[in-house]
Amino acid sequence: MTFNTYGDRNNPCLLLLPGLGVSHEIFLPLIKLLEDKFFVIAAGVDGFLIGEESCFTSVDDQAAKAIAYVQEHLGGHLNVAYGLSLGGKILSRILERNEIVILLYLSFMTMIVPGPSPVASAQGV
Repeated sequence: MTFNTYGDRNNPCLLLLPGLGVSHEIFLPLIKLLEDKFFVIAAGVDGFLIGEESCFTSVDDQAAKAIAYVQEHLGGHLNVAYGLSLGGKILSRILERNEIVILLYLSFMTMIVPGPSPVASAQGV
């Protein structure tokens, strides 16, 4: 796992965790908008690093690496963490371990359900 940083380290810290098959670069447009107000850490998940050979092992392994980075470089404290897809799963593992403080966390995992909504079907809609 790599950690790409942007902005002033004295600003509130924001960790971005990308989804399956994409690099931290997916966040570059967002980083441009936020780097003046946040110290942004955009993680690169093993197995999806540009220009580096690596292998994804597990969500737990990636969570442990992120926790270790936050403990070592940020005193175990994040203001905000955001996980996209697989990054959301990694973030959930980070939260489950309860080894660092995260004041606000956001996770976006898309669920696709084919066919009509089970709720609508049950209500006869």
